[in-house]
Amino acid sequence: MLKEATKAFNLLKSNLLQWVLAGLGDFLFLFFSAVTTSIFFSLMIEKLRVIVGVFETMQVPSTDAMAAEFSQMIATNAELAVAYQSFLWLLAGLTVSLFILCLGFNGLAYFYTYKLSKSKISLKQFFKFWFLYSVVWALIFTVLFAVMLNLMFYNSLLPFSVLTDNFIGIVFVIIGLFFGYHMFYSFLVMDNKQKFLRRLISTYSYKKLGSFSVFVLFIALLFTIISFFADPFFVLFLTVFVYSPVLPFIRTTSKLLTTE
Repeated sequence: MLKEATKAFNLLKSNLLQWVLAGLGDFLFLFFSAVTTSIFFSLMIEKLRVIVGVFETMQVPSTDAMAAEFSQMIATNAELAVAYQSFLWLLAGLTVSLFILCLGFNGLAYFYTYKLSKSKISLKQFFKFWFLYSVVWALIFTVLFAVMLNLMFYNSLLPFSVLTDNFIGIVFVIIGLFFGYHMFYSFLVMDNKQKFLRRLISTYSYKKLGSFSVFVLFIALLFTIISFFADPFFVLFLTVFVYSPVLPFIRTTSKLLTTE
């Protein structure tokens, strides 16, 4: 690992422009993703509150009954139908927005990682796989996000909620980090001979990255925790001056470790 880390640092140091461009891609992706998610999430929560309010006024006897009669309620209640449709449109809008940001800014960052590591993948192949993988991971994270919001919704309908929204959010952040790690790995091995599914979800990544995978997950978890509790301006400062410059180094080292 030390050998690859040293080589990655030397590559970045001797290609400062590519380091800056990769870091800029990371920053723009993180910044606009955070802003976009915050806006869409707040709007989606508003729609969920409207839906919960309609349920409460209709006085349905139990949460099970609410779930069973949800389709019928949508058909007979215009306010509920509008709120539910708006929620689905917002979820779709968030997915498309993050997908476009990933294709553009994150694609820029990974493209320079491949250039720095002297990969033989062609520009056409890179963007073909980048688009394909981005679609798959966008669908996976959309499902996770939808499940999380549904749990929050049904949990809010219970007379005595066992779980708080923060607890549900933290659990899904941990799950998201697990899938995020595999997404990170799959984007690094688009130029090798592994089968498609193995690239996406595989314990093979732990063997190749070894202890460095623990470091990657630790950095991601640390940044996520700080983002939850720190002042937004401090998080922005951390992203610009710490995380964005460090991420190209992590990605380049990981790429060198996974190169066969």
